[in-house]
Amino acid sequence: MTRVIRSTIFIMLLSLSATAAAQEANPTGFAFSLGFGPSTIEDVDGPGDEFDGGDIGWNFDVEWRFIEYVALGMNIATFGEDTDFFNGTDTTIEINGIGVYARGYLPVNDRLLLHATWGSCSYDADVDPNQNFNLLIFDGSADAYGLGADYRLSKNWSARFDHRWYDGQRREAGTLTTLGFRFQF
Repeated sequence: MTRVIRSTIFIMLLSLSATAAAQEANPTGFAFSLGFGPSTIEDVDGPGDEFDGGDIGWNFDVEWRFIEYVALGMNIATFGEDTDFFNGTDTTIEINGIGVYARGYLPVNDRLLLHATWGSCSYDADVDPNQNFNLLIFDGSADAYGLGADYRLSKNWSARFDHRWYDGQRREAGTLTTLGFRFQF
C-alpha cells in the first residue's frame, strides 16, 4: 500500500512540475502584437457587380491571457485600399476596423505555440466612386476567425504569423495575413 501512495505522490509531483514548466514557457498576463501583410477586400452586390481587391494591411492586438490556454483581447486592423470596377465605375474601397476576440493557445513545444481566434469586428468602409461627388461611407460588423503561430525568440518576444478571415453581414468579406512580433509582459 505504501508503494502505491509513494507512486501516486511521485506522479502528482511530476505532473505539477511539468505543468509549472509549461506555465513558465507559456506565461499568463498581458501582451501586444503588431503585424503587417497582404489583405483581400471583397464586396458582392449582385452577379457581375463584385469588388475584388487587396493591399498591404496591418493589425495591432492587445490581449490578456488569463490562463495558459485562453486569452481575451482587442484588435485594430486596416486592410488598406484598392480600386476595382464596381457598381459600373472604377471604385476605391478602404477598410478599417476594431474588434474583440477570444484566442485559444496550443503549446507544441517550449518555443512554438499555435493559436485560433474567434471574435467580432466593427468596420468602416470608405467608398470613393471616382466621379467627383459624395464620398460614400458605410459601416458594419463582421465575424472574425483566425489561425496562427508564435515562435518564441526570448522570454518576452515572439515572432507571430497570423491569418484572419472576416465575414461581413452584407456579403462583404476579407482576409488579412500578417507577419510580425508579440511582446508578453
